[in-house]
Amino acid sequence: MQAHDSGAAIQAKGDKLTWKVFRSVLLDKNLYMIAVMYFANVAGNFGLTFTMPQIIKNMGFTSSNAQLLTIPLYCVGAVSAYTTSRIADHFRWRMPFIVGGFTLVIVSFAILFSYSADNKHIGACYFALVLSCIGFFPISPAANSWTSNNLSGPMKRAAGIVFMLTIGNSGGVVGGYIYVGREKPSYPTGFGTTFGLAALGIMMALALEFSAVEKQ
Repeated sequence: MQAHDSGAAIQAKGDKLTWKVFRSVLLDKNLYMIAVMYFANVAGNFGLTFTMPQIIKNMGFTSSNAQLLTIPLYCVGAVSAYTTSRIADHFRWRMPFIVGGFTLVIVSFAILFSYSADNKHIGACYFALVLSCIGFFPISPAANSWTSNNLSGPMKRAAGIVFMLTIGNSGGVVGGYIYVGREKPSYPTGFGTTFGLAALGIMMALALEFSAVEKQ
């Protein structure tokens, strides 16, 4: 797996799904690193998505207004995902955008962890949610592209993507349980876990980058 997308993997043809291909996927340490990185994103992102209306409601808004105020957050996240994907595809380099995204998540959850205990810092907490969506949304497409563009042969690429997504999407189970209702509005378990997962994601992205560079 390379730091920059070579595009060579897309040109490979004629592979068959064999035990050799399956074994090469299971023994590919780079796939484990990117799967853990994807897991960190999915767990944090799903947890925030499930709880976002309640977090906004805790700021003092009504339930209906809290639901409405999630719309700008998703719009900002969508624009962030599209923009960063285009830039990353232009340079064929995913790591900076993944690390940058997780860094924004760390900053946003540090703000939420510090100021969400009361509703005196509504602007700061809502801004933190904006930052978190800007950070979270581009990571998934970047991770998928990093995986698919650097696995040689269509069969290994297909098996590798399935392997990465299977492990990574299991983070949704974790994300559904880290926000404990009785801990609102500060959610120390949810905010702290997401903060730690983002740090883990950064470490995996950097480890994958340096591992790829060493092989070039």
